[in-house]
Amino acid sequence: MDEVIVTGCATDFCVDTTVRSALAHRYKTIVPEDGHTTFDRPHLSAEKVIEHHNLIWANFISPVGPARLSRCDALG
Repeated sequence: MDEVIVTGCATDFCVDTTVRSALAHRYKTIVPEDGHTTFDRPHLSAEKVIEHHNLIWANFISPVGPARLSRCDALG
């Protein structure tokens, strides 16, 4: 296995850590852009937190390139 799909709750904590770890361990990483969630933060809405992290992961520099973002329904 050299590819993982990361989904989950707490986009800005658990999901972000898992995506970064997978990329650092050279896994081709897929993140369903609509497959993770979080809560509003005092300074930022959940929607903006998710938007921000999707952008970061899609442009992340790693040994295997950035994460590939896709909608859940496109992964079937």
